[in-house]
Amino acid sequence: MLSFQIEKSHINSCEAKIISLYCLKNNLKKEFLVEPKFDENTISFGSVDFCEKFYGMNFVPNYYPEFLNRFISRKIWQANILPIKYVFAKPYDKYKRFSGKILQRFVRGAPECVFMEEYRGPYWLSEIVEFSKEWRVYVANGKILAQYFYLGEEEDIPPPKVKVKFPNNFCGAVDFGMLNNRIELIESHHPFAIGWYGGFSEGEKYIEFLKTGHKYLLTLRKNSL
Repeated sequence: MLSFQIEKSHINSCEAKIISLYCLKNNLKKEFLVEPKFDENTISFGSVDFCEKFYGMNFVPNYYPEFLNRFISRKIWQANILPIKYVFAKPYDKYKRFSGKILQRFVRGAPECVFMEEYRGPYWLSEIVEFSKEWRVYVANGKILAQYFYLGEEEDIPPPKVKVKFPNNFCGAVDFGMLNNRIELIESHHPFAIGWYGGFSEGEKYIEFLKTGHKYLLTLRKNSL
């Protein structure tokens, strides 16, 4: 029978409340844990570290999948060291090893080795841009379940429709923004450790996203063993 594990530090989140209500309605087990315990019939929710420990693997980010290339106009590239000029940097090999931020090789004269210890490569780098609006698209098995603004608009205004055919087996959260009056891909994320911007009243869509995403992640896990 399906059950849920929620990271204890997320107990008061909107996502935890949605999961708890779903479990109550359907007489399902839920646990609040500090450390996860893997089970194929259990869905985990929490931080990146919590979810990756649950699945027992490191999911390498694919922020910019090839089928979304037409939504990328800014310069994006991979590198092992930071350039001297400022760029927007994210870790290439692991989600949230550090949060994406504007970096350069030297900061206020600090030795490169000191700075690089915390923000070491490899990186995804991109030129610095400013999005006027940002929204998230929740995708399950190639179908858009929901999309909501999280920056730049009122919550009750629907985001622009993104005309894209997602692969039939694709599951994940894809963030888009408006850049120079065009839709631009911000990043794509595996379907774990994903916040919900739809609010409590549309929680059933979030549960569907979690359930479909869990099956997708189990497939990736089995293929990696």
